[in-house]
Amino acid sequence: VAAEGPAGVFWDWVDKPLGLWVFTDKNYQELHDSGDAAKVASTNPGLYMASSYSNEWYPWWNYGVTEPKGRQKTIDFSEQIGKMGGIRIAEPQDMVKAKAGGLWEKYLPELENVRKEFKAKLIMAKDDAAFESAWKDFQAAIEKRAHWSELKEEWNQTLQETAKA
Repeated sequence: VAAEGPAGVFWDWVDKPLGLWVFTDKNYQELHDSGDAAKVASTNPGLYMASSYSNEWYPWWNYGVTEPKGRQKTIDFSEQIGKMGGIRIAEPQDMVKAKAGGLWEKYLPELENVRKEFKAKLIMAKDDAAFESAWKDFQAAIEKRAHWSELKEEWNQTLQETAKA
């Protein structure tokens, strides 16, 4: 309901509440299943992950459509993963806020530039030696251009201040 709206509008139960469900509006389903992020976003706000769920019932693996072939295997696998636990609580390190006027505000744009510059070099390295060379160059660049040691120091200091509060 949080993601697709109330039952009976774009989707509905196949057998009973909290049983299997299907999309009932073909146009909505076509947009929803298109794989195009803009089209999918036009169908719902994507809030399902903000709601609580139980491992006995979760919308993804109770979807009552098993075509194309192979969908049921994905549903079964997703259910198994869900039973292992796929959520965690927010930790103090998740809530560190950059200080206004601090080093993160100053150097984050250059850190992002370095990350973008080296991402493909690291992923596409033709062998271990090329990867190690790119990795060393990356570490040197984030230290020199983005002041990585100073950023870590400020972040750790802010984490300690946040934890005390």
